Amino acid sequence: MASSDEELWAEIKAKAQRLARVPVERRQAEIAAWYRTTDQFKSAWEIISPDPEWQAECEHRLVYAILLIQREVLFAKRRDKKTTAEWKKDLKKRIKKLQAAESAVQDEHLADRLIDERERMEKELAWLATAVVEKGKPRRSEIRETAVHQAHELLRGFGSKGPSLYRDGAWHNLSKVLFGNEDADLFDYLERYSPPKPAFERTYDGRWVRVEDPPLHELIPLDELDRIVGHRR
Repeated sequence: MASSDEELWAEIKAKAQRLARVPVERRQAEIAAWYRTTDQFKSAWEIISPDPEWQAECEHRLVYAILLIQREVLFAKRRDKKTTAEWKKDLKKRIKKLQAAESAVQDEHLADRLIDERERMEKELAWLATAVVEKGKPRRSEIRETAVHQAHELLRGFGSKGPSLYRDGAWHNLSKVLFGNEDADLFDYLERYSPPKPAFERTYDGRWVRVEDPPLHELIPLDELDRIVGHRR
């Protein structure tokens, strides 16, 4: 078992070292280029139909929305495979090992990548802590809620048409594309939708600042990121 763990962390270290050599701006550009070729992106882009002056920003926000929903799908799949307690235990174990690896490495860029991976797992752990269903109530679909919210924000910020409450409207259609199933019915989520309040965090000097969206590479598991980034010439 120890040997298996050593091999796992050696592999993580090798991938993190390679990715650390890729500048952040290039990572962002390569991730966007990768997802721009997908059918999901193309279908969503056609619905949004942004003005030319907003296309660069819209592209980033659309890729962000796709990645955010993919991450929630991954969380849901993991939850289905093991109990919440088992999942939490596994995450805590991985976080502890990443913390040990961070303090052991000398390379600043590698340490940053390990910190990114640990923080992603900590967010997953925090999400688990809130994903509790009250007895007698159906489980809300975090994925559907996220798809509806992201579709609303994309249309509000960049759409040729704003979000409107029509079953065949752009908001519902874009929500289904982002959800990953264009035959799905998400209209009840549109009807119950209310924009979430902005998240704030306290800085080291006591100020409260709005939490900004994370860079794209922080939403992607290390294995997937290793497949996408750093291979273009």
